[in-house]
Amino acid sequence: MSEYCSVCECDPCDCHGQTEDYVTKEMKYAYVKKGEYCYVPRAPSFCQARERNELFEKNLGVEPLIAGLAEWNMLTLTEKVEYLVCNTN
Repeated sequence: MSEYCSVCECDPCDCHGQTEDYVTKEMKYAYVKKGEYCYVPRAPSFCQARERNELFEKNLGVEPLIAGLAEWNMLTLTEKVEYLVCNTN
């Protein structure tokens, strides 16, 4: 079995922090709700994006749409940024 992620072949340390303390932290995911859609900024890795999508579906019942940097900046000028806070334990 590979020690790397099976999806994006990244080093798990890159996706999940540099220490084991990471797993006990709360994660905050920024999002903007506009109409019936939930927008999130692009995640730095496929692993983080997959984890975030699962948490959004579990907690909010929606799969978030990915906003590029320019779109995210425009959205945050006119819409309130909210946060999904999850305990990673």
